[in-house]
Amino acid sequence: MKHFYLRHFIHATLLTSGIFAGVKSSAQCPGGYVPSGIAFDTTINFTDGNHSSVIKFPKFDGTTGMVTCARLSMTISSTLNFMYFENRDNFPNTAGVNFTRTDAISGPGLSSPMTNSETNGFGPYNLSPRDATPNTGPDYIGVGPETIFNTTKTITITDISDLSQFYGPPGDSLVYNYTANGSSAISTTGNWFGGVDASGSIHYRIEFCYCPAVSLPLNVYSFNVNKTSANKAELKWSGTDDPGMDFYYEVEVSRNAYDYTRVGILEKNDNISGNFKMNFSALHGETGVYHFRVKQVYANGYVRFSNTRQVVLESFEKNSFSIYPNPSNGIVGIKFDNISAEEFVIQIFNTQGQKVLTKEIVVNGPSYVQLGNLTKGAYWVRVISKKDRASSVQQLITK
Repeated sequence: MKHFYLRHFIHATLLTSGIFAGVKSSAQCPGGYVPSGIAFDTTINFTDGNHSSVIKFPKFDGTTGMVTCARLSMTISSTLNFMYFENRDNFPNTAGVNFTRTDAISGPGLSSPMTNSETNGFGPYNLSPRDATPNTGPDYIGVGPETIFNTTKTITITDISDLSQFYGPPGDSLVYNYTANGSSAISTTGNWFGGVDASGSIHYRIEFCYCPAVSLPLNVYSFNVNKTSANKAELKWSGTDDPGMDFYYEVEVSRNAYDYTRVGILEKNDNISGNFKMNFSALHGETGVYHFRVKQVYANGYVRFSNTRQVVLESFEKNSFSIYPNPSNGIVGIKFDNISAEEFVIQIFNTQGQKVLTKEIVVNGPSYVQLGNLTKGAYWVRVISKKDRASSVQQLITK
């Protein structure tokens, strides 16, 4: 019995393209704008059997607008290029092929992998007894090209927590993991000669529908920062409550006008009049220029920023206390000098920013307060006045 066949194969190539098109969406943008769309496509061809690869797409640029939906789709295609069988026996035989394929993609926006399984068969074909004429006659069957699989699956994501994963700066990527299992099984009786050649691909597409930035108002008006004392400032701005858009405000501060840190959150309905304000005290006992801005954060992660405002602040009572001893063998205390009766909150953070100790104390004049024991390392000790929320920070080293 002599069998000859060509393996099912798929050439390995990767093609990526970006296209722009209008996208229909049930969610309308403010001001009557129709949502726009942007899509990216990738096609991967792979060899028969088990396969895995990484698919990457550009993240959505938040300066373009706000994502209202993401549509993920995969199209599984396989083609039978040719299949032929010829009977080698002097009696009838049958021949056929069964194809199976399972695809799975996992990544951002998918709580569980998007999967698809397909099975398709060709035959069995009846082959007459051998007639001694090659590649023709009733003892021969030839098929192809024919479509084996061509299936598309689509998932549309509208949940705001899932959509927040799709934002990123230029050059940042969404990463998806793709796996496939494909096989072909020849089923024949008797002695035969023939072969099978098949090819296939996965076409993956991500499509964003979004509201353009021009349609999304920045609801921060008349933003000002006023110095109220040597180490404190008051931030004020006005906002409007747009019932069609869900957002909140974050107040951010920077010492270098580049790296900003969040210092407070205000919901848009915290003040029914639409006027917002927040008090701020100098951080870490540092004197100098502080830069402030208000970040408007939409429910799905999209953000817009106000103009920045600057003010010079001083540390509070820089010499009123000291960490003692410092460096320490583990026992940590605070020595207060020239302090009248006052209540303080003590917070200690490790170098990872994790709070390792919180303690409230009452100081009545110069005194020493032991806080506790710490393991070897570097820490930051923050002292906060409960009277006016002024604070100062000093570093602590334990051996």
